[in-house]
Amino acid sequence: MQSLLLFILAFQFFNSDPPQDLLQKAQSAYRQGEQAQNIAARKEAFNNALSAYLELEKENGSGRLFYNIGNTYFQLGEYPLAIYYYYRAEQLLPRVEDVKDNLQIAKAKLSLPPDKSQEVWKEIVTLHPWLSLPERFLLFALFFALLIVLLSLYIWKPLPLWTFLAVIIGCVVLYLGSGLFYTRYIEPVQGVLIKAAPLFRDAGEQYARVIEKPLPAGLKVEVLDQRENGTWLKILDPQAEIGFLPHSYIRLLEN
Repeated sequence: MQSLLLFILAFQFFNSDPPQDLLQKAQSAYRQGEQAQNIAARKEAFNNALSAYLELEKENGSGRLFYNIGNTYFQLGEYPLAIYYYYRAEQLLPRVEDVKDNLQIAKAKLSLPPDKSQEVWKEIVTLHPWLSLPERFLLFALFFALLIVLLSLYIWKPLPLWTFLAVIIGCVVLYLGSGLFYTRYIEPVQGVLIKAAPLFRDAGEQYARVIEKPLPAGLKVEVLDQRENGTWLKILDPQAEIGFLPHSYIRLLEN
């Protein structure tokens, strides 16, 4: 019963609707930006849309909202922030091709290379290409509730059928639970550089740079550690270079 209640509460949380008046304001401003006849009006309209979308984000972020924020930043030419929000949208909408396409267009604007393909075993464990984290959590809660029901039926009337089904459902619960555990406690935290960042050998600008050229804005990196009360992050870039950069240069992508 507790698992079923947890499932219902989680479903309601992840599918709650944003305030309609604010959403309509954002969408109206975005359309005005698309139809604007001059640069000043276009910029003003998209900034109004962005303000409304960011206010909605405080209420409850969703994949569609992150996608809209990414589009708005893209229209304003803020490509690193657009990339960041497209990644956030992709986490919640892994099967929506428009998100992937817009992400690649934004990366191309900054001449960034495409992301490396995730290892097959990680895809199998985490189901990232097919299911979002909320969807995986809801599936886990549902199958766990079914397992409790089957075990209860077996205690009430021990039949081979209940045993067989309980073993199958138990394997599914173990599989989903293992993936959730990996995502929550083992999978590296990633982040997107929102501006070009110098990479230092240790936590401080007094240290030598790992590479002379700053890492480009919009680049996705792995976060390995935090130093100086979280003001500096140790990161691994796609070229396997390890170094430190100020926290203010990066936006983290939460698992």
